[in-house]
Amino acid sequence: PFGNDYMLQHLNPNWENTMTCVPCSTLPSLQNTSVGLASNNEDSRLYSLKLHRNAFETFNLINQHFAKNTFLAVQIASAPINKENQSSLKSFRKSLEEIISWDWGETKILIEHCDAYKKDSNFDKGFLSLNDEINIAKSINEYDLGFILNTGRSFIEGEDISSLINHIDILSKEEMLKGLMFSGTSRKKNLYGPWKDLHMP
Repeated sequence: PFGNDYMLQHLNPNWENTMTCVPCSTLPSLQNTSVGLASNNEDSRLYSLKLHRNAFETFNLINQHFAKNTFLAVQIASAPINKENQSSLKSFRKSLEEIISWDWGETKILIEHCDAYKKDSNFDKGFLSLNDEINIAKSINEYDLGFILNTGRSFIEGEDISSLINHIDILSKEEMLKGLMFSGTSRKKNLYGPWKDLHMP
């Protein structure tokens, strides 16, 4: 929120970084809940692609500043909410093909799995299912797409800690698990819950 100059001042040149593009679909300031790479609304899909292109330009700006590649991975998500024909695998694949055509160098593009939409049940982000995302990744044969799991979002999806183990098992068998990041949630009805993506400590 403080701009690229602020970020450049605070990044350590010895760090290896990852960039998440989830805010390109989920920031409250976007207003339009149909925005996302998997959106069936073409204007909303293209707007999300434009935001990802901005992220790509920031990626290049940072690398140029340090005169080297400082990123291990860039993480993208299959927004928007997967209900009422708002998103689809076809739209997500189309967006993925566009993104991977940009020159990311040695940096990997990873799908950041978020909790999937569940009809007649609680969900938070409600994006595409892990199996659907895997099928899309496998269908793009010319690029080695991988996944990163967020512990909190996997917990939210199954409303149980075992759901994370299940996601790890599925992706490990597919040899597609490239990263794990740690976040929190709660099963209790407290400030952070229940089962909400509010980054409980």
